[in-house]
Formats: sequence, C-alpha cells, structure tokens
Amino acid sequence: MKRIESSLKRLAANPDYLMEYDSQIKYFKDNSMAERIPDNERFLKEHYLSHHGVITPGKTTALRVVFNCSGRMSKNSPYLNDFLDAGPPLMPKIVDVLLRYRMAKIIVMGDVQKA
Repeated sequence: MKRIESSLKRLAANPDYLMEYDSQIKYFKDNSMAERIPDNERFLKEHYLSHHGVITPGKTTALRVVFNCSGRMSKNSPYLNDFLDAGPPLMPKIVDVLLRYRMAKIIVMGDVQKA
C-alpha cells in the first residue's frame, strides 16, 4: 500500500500524468492484461505485482507504467524474478553488431516504438 500511495502522491502533482497513468491501467484491464481483485480475496496470501509510473518528458510516451518484479511481499518471501528462468541472453554483443555494420555495403535501420 505504501508503494501505491507514494506513486499516487507523486502523480497527483501533475494531473496530466495521473490521467495518462489511469488510461494505461484501464488499457491493461480492457485487454485482459490485468484484472480487479475481488474484495473478499484482497488479503489472501498471494503476491501482487506492484507498479509505478516512469516519467520521461520529451519521449513519444511521456509516462509509462513499469512493473516491479523484484519487489517482495515480506522480508522472507521470494522475488517474482526468483521463479523466472533466465534463459540465454537475447541482446547481441556490441562487437558483433559493429563488425557486421562495418562489413555490409547496405545498412537498414529501424526503430521499434514502445518495445
């Protein structure tokens, strides 16, 4: 509760950000990415993913909702990240990218928005 109260207090200072945050949460709910917890199940021993807004003025999306997978419910409880398999690294090594870039005759670049 302290995390959400802190986020709301910070967002309340700028009503535009608060409205954007609200619209993104509604988007998650409308597209079945999130659901409301029934009142009778709110205090069961479950782990709920906390979230907060990251403000980056000047970007295409000035505010985005970020979920905290490294948060804990209590001091002795595990992180959500502890249950996820790391898998192989998906980012290519920068040296490999630079070498391929310098060896090619034609370069094609792109920008993936909101990746």
